[in-house]
Parts: sequence; structure tokens; C-alpha cells
Amino acid sequence: MLAGLDYNHHVHRQARRKADGTIQYGKVYNKKSRKWNLYSVKVEKDYSYIVDLQNAIVRQRLSSEGMPRRRTRRPDDPRQHGVLSGVPAPTTEELLQIQVSLGIEPVTKPKVRYSCTHNGSFILTCFVDKGDRVKFNWIRHDCSSKKNLSTGPVLFLGSHMLENLTCVATNEISEERTSSALHTCRGYYSTVAAFGLYAFVLLTLTMASWDFKKSQKTKETGFPSRCHSSDPVDYGPGGISTTCNLQGYAFIRLDNRLRERRQEKAMRTTGPTTRNTLEPVHQVPTGMVTQSGNSGLSPARPAREEPMQLDRAKLSSTERFRRIQAGECLYCGKLGHFLSTCPVRPKGGARQ
Repeated sequence: MLAGLDYNHHVHRQARRKADGTIQYGKVYNKKSRKWNLYSVKVEKDYSYIVDLQNAIVRQRLSSEGMPRRRTRRPDDPRQHGVLSGVPAPTTEELLQIQVSLGIEPVTKPKVRYSCTHNGSFILTCFVDKGDRVKFNWIRHDCSSKKNLSTGPVLFLGSHMLENLTCVATNEISEERTSSALHTCRGYYSTVAAFGLYAFVLLTLTMASWDFKKSQKTKETGFPSRCHSSDPVDYGPGGISTTCNLQGYAFIRLDNRLRERRQEKAMRTTGPTTRNTLEPVHQVPTGMVTQSGNSGLSPARPAREEPMQLDRAKLSSTERFRRIQAGECLYCGKLGHFLSTCPVRPKGGARQ
């Protein structure tokens, strides 16, 4: 039934559609064979163009009804086309017969899959779940018109094209389409840069949090646990006592300096404070070595020795070092304040 049909590019096809949606059948001029072939077009909403199979139906009807095959010339078209009117369109049963005879399955609604290249371009793939002899066509929707971009299931686009695209899937008996909006494609290099920035920020925050926790723990515990141990330790060169002494001395000096600043502010506003209202200070653990590295206990002050607080008295080097280690005032020898804030020191000052 389809033996006399021609599929080469020399055949020109044209269809006419009326306002009410009916079909007009025409003829096609084959330049190669110099013959006219009948054809028809189905323009209903649920069906696409049917060229080859309907030709056979129209031929059978024309031959059975004895209708003439007249050729008319259209002056406005350089190609020789003829139009035959009065032939009814194929019915739904005939279309189903065509589908059954060829075993063609209608196409389902197409789906679009996106993928990005390393430079940020789009690769769009249109596919259907069911359908035979499917043809794909891409249409771009502009503000005022529609433009055909490409035919085929795969479409390559640049990252700057963000219009809505429509993929049309058709075969001889059905047509389906789907529209989707494109999104920004970051690309390989942009993704690597963004990931690197994110990793850098995350690493910076992690290090800052780790340092903060470490400093808080050091501030809460003060000396390391090994410095508080009562077990005998090595006081040799580079031993544990040297490390503990340096850390403890630095912590005590810093803490006492902060307390001194607070006390100076309080004295400027409320006057001199007594010993009972002063905050306790940390004491250097006994048995620590000095900064110079000499081991042994610091010398104890004799019970009968009075603080050196006369007008022009001068402390000995041993007593001065002992008061500094014990956190006592260099003038009166009491705890809780320093020489600059000593409440019993004369206004003129004393040479210590």
C-alpha cells in the first residue's frame, strides 16, 4: 500500500488549514519523477502531521469515488502545487487502524534533563518514556515570537541564554511538548572556587574555635595538672619545674596586674580599700625555682622581722625577692596590693 510513496528531499509538501480546523488535501510535485502525488495533513490538536499513511487512504477514496485529479497553478508560489477539496478527513478509527497496522505507539510527555559543562554551558537532553519513531524539536520563547533552535534530542546552550525552552516530541500519530525555565549553570571552575572559599572559611572558624576553647581551658585550670602534683619531680636543667615556674610566674603577674588596675579604679572613686575587702591573689606553689633556674625553697621571713616601712629604709635583695615571689607589697609587706597602691605609704614616697 505504501510502495509508491517517495521519501527523498525532492518532494515538496504543503498543507492548508481552514479556520474551523478541517483539512484540505493537496498534491505534491516530485521534481525527480515529474509526477504529482496526493497527500493529506491531519491538524487536530491531539495529532501531528500524517503524510505517508493518509496518502494511501486518500488514494483509495479517490479511486473508489471516481473523483478527478485536477491540477491548479498558484501564481503566488513558484512551486507547482495543486489542491483538491471535498475529501473528508480520516476518522479516529482510521487513525487507530494506521497505528495498529504499523505498530506505532503514541509518544508520552517529554522530559528534559540538565547538565553543565566545565565552562558553565548547558547540555539539555529531551527524552520520552514511551513512543515509536519519535522526532524532537526545540523552540525558544521570546517576548513576541517563537524560534526553532534545533532538531534532535540534545541541545547545547551558553550560560547567558535563560529564556524558556520547549521540547516538542512528535511521531506520525501524536505530539507532546513540555516547557521549562533554565537556571544559572555555575560551571566547574566557579564551583571549585566556591568550594575552596567555603573550605577556607570553615577551616578558619574551626581554628578560631579551637584556640578559644584552649585559652578558656588554660584560664580556668591555671597551672597544668602536673605542676599541682605532690610527687617528686625532676628539677634539673630543662625539667618540669622550670616550665611550671615560668607558666605560673607569668599567670600570677598577669592576674595581679589586672587586679591592680581594678583596685586603682576603685580607689579613685571610693577611696583607699582595706585588706579585708581586697580580692585574694594566687600564690606561687612552694618548691618552684626562680627565673634564673636556681632550685630550692624560697627563703622564709623570720618571725621577729618587721616590714621595712621606715621613711628612708631600704630592703635587702633577699627580702625584696621574697616579697615579689609571695605577691606582697614592697613597702608594708601585706597582701592584696602593690607599692603604687599601698595605703600606709607616705605621700612623698619611700625609696625601696
